[in-house]
Amino acid sequence: CVECGIEPTCLGRCAYQRLVSAQTAAEEAEASLILAHAWLRGGFAEGIPRLLAPLREKFPYQDSLHVYARLLVAEAYSQRGDRDSALILYEEIAQRAPQLTLRAYAALRLGSLYVETHPAKAMVFASQADEELGKGGAPLHRALARNLLSVLIAGQGDYTRAIAFAQEAKALIAQAGDTPDLLWGEPRTIAAAITANLASLYQEKGRLAESRKLYEEALRTAQMQQDTLGIAQAYLGLAQLALQSNDPAAALNQLRQAEPLRHKLPLSLLKEWYRTVAQAHFLLRQYKEAMATYEKLSEALEKELQATLASRAQQLQVLSGLTQREVELKALELQRSRERFLYGVLGGVMLFVLVLLGYGLYYARRRAREERSLRQMIAQQAVQIDEQNKRLTEQAAELQRLSDSLLETIEELKRSHTAAQRLQASMLPPVEKLLPESAIYYEPMQEVSGDFYLLVSDTFSKRLLFAVGDCTGHGVVGALLTGIFSTNLQSFFFQNPQQMPQTLLSRLVQVLSALFGTAKKGYSEGAELVVGIADFSQQKVYLATAGRPIWVSRSSHGLEEWEGGRLGVTAETPVDYIFPTYELDLRDDFVIYLFTDGISDVLNESGKRLGRKALREMMERERWVRRSAHRQKELIVELLRNWQGQAPPNDDRTLWIIPSEALRKYGAERLRAFV
Repeated sequence: CVECGIEPTCLGRCAYQRLVSAQTAAEEAEASLILAHAWLRGGFAEGIPRLLAPLREKFPYQDSLHVYARLLVAEAYSQRGDRDSALILYEEIAQRAPQLTLRAYAALRLGSLYVETHPAKAMVFASQADEELGKGGAPLHRALARNLLSVLIAGQGDYTRAIAFAQEAKALIAQAGDTPDLLWGEPRTIAAAITANLASLYQEKGRLAESRKLYEEALRTAQMQQDTLGIAQAYLGLAQLALQSNDPAAALNQLRQAEPLRHKLPLSLLKEWYRTVAQAHFLLRQYKEAMATYEKLSEALEKELQATLASRAQQLQVLSGLTQREVELKALELQRSRERFLYGVLGGVMLFVLVLLGYGLYYARRRAREERSLRQMIAQQAVQIDEQNKRLTEQAAELQRLSDSLLETIEELKRSHTAAQRLQASMLPPVEKLLPESAIYYEPMQEVSGDFYLLVSDTFSKRLLFAVGDCTGHGVVGALLTGIFSTNLQSFFFQNPQQMPQTLLSRLVQVLSALFGTAKKGYSEGAELVVGIADFSQQKVYLATAGRPIWVSRSSHGLEEWEGGRLGVTAETPVDYIFPTYELDLRDDFVIYLFTDGISDVLNESGKRLGRKALREMMERERWVRRSAHRQKELIVELLRNWQGQAPPNDDRTLWIIPSEALRKYGAERLRAFV
């Protein structure tokens, strides 16, 4: 912008002047689009749909001004969090817009919005943008399309192709020059982001030296542009490289260099920041420092609250500017009154004065139109700013509530293990409500347990993930591992719900290798677990096991035991190890028994173990398998307690009985999938 240099807080002073002086509909439309751009940069997106509504009515859809107005309205919806409305407009532009550049831009934005929730849709739109921009698009836009494809392909695990696309994006952004783009911003800032993405792909492939070189290049570029987000991402990448190279001290040193920037980062990046810090302290066995990381998160929430209040103050300054414009309107009204009086007096004197009077009336009418236009604009802005102030107040109250809640949770964690027990219990799914026909028995040996179970679903893919695991150790140590396994397993599933259970187990092995790869040989922290996925589209149940046997009861086969393999999930498990897999047809009647070794290895008062064989023989002999899941659980729990007698518990216990009918009912009621 020639007048203010794209200053985010100007809110379009020059556009207001052009809007007032516009003589034609096209000039008024161009001024409105400039004003909309200024409001987007200044964070005043609420007023854009109303500002551009007349423009969309005056010009046909084929006109580029109409399509560009729709594009800016979609940007406004996206900025203020109305994702569904933004998606509708972007998809309409991507499919119908006559202008190739605007279609490609809309496809790029759709790919970016769908990249986390629907990777398949994101791939379709990213491919569309890449294909259309290949017909003559600017290097900047082509680089963005190639980089988005690189991110999506990496999410599928094909890092070789992802690196090729990222390298092409880096070569294209080098041709983009230094001219800022109104919609995407500075090319150098985009170049830093593309370089950091390529560095992360090299890191995934184990090419650490090349990855470090690219992270350092991205850091230099971001520092030149004073790009806070780019600088922090580069330092974070270098820190993660240090962790991968078994040097947690160097990782902490990298993050300390960017510590002055931490308060400027968005909460999404702060989460990854603190996770890296916690991993480094954990590897250094600095458990108190790891706990302190959560206190820093509370401080970050406080700072976010202050930033929100500062933004509210800025909007109040804008409101004071509107008051000044009302003063100008009053002066304009006084001037009109004086002109009318003068024209009235001179109108009775001579004929030629009538010509002057006619001109005066024309001028006065024009001023009246300007006055009405300015009054309407001020009224609209006043309403919008009032609404924004209400939202800012609500956001400030919510941030304050979150901050207070987090501080209370941290204090309770310090006071007793009881808080840890409640926290772990909150992480366990309510199986009794979600899968009422199944039965779950869960009994920790101490206040917190090293066992866990999991039940989550994805509506879009119509898949249900369930798992039971037994982590190394008991108490707090075991509970820490259950958190690592449970959260990572859920995260991997939601990243791509189409993955098979054995793929999820292999990715958990990679996480354990990254966390405990620096430990001495023989450091076997990990878990034995069974992961199952009910695919209601394919009408199949897929099972994969890491060290735990599975029992399955079918009328045609009786109560079977399926082997669990020789290895669990630990840092020493080979990354190419093939976990045993099994498959069941959802249309058949069967019962799945998932359990930890605390069920079969319970000790009596003489120190003798019950054993899997004895328990299974008892179930077959007494025909328990023909009872309901809840009645089977009661009988098994009674058997375990009678066997244990007065002996103290020797392990955490988890047993989950899942009939096929329970899965079919869940798919029908919650996922709308009928088997």
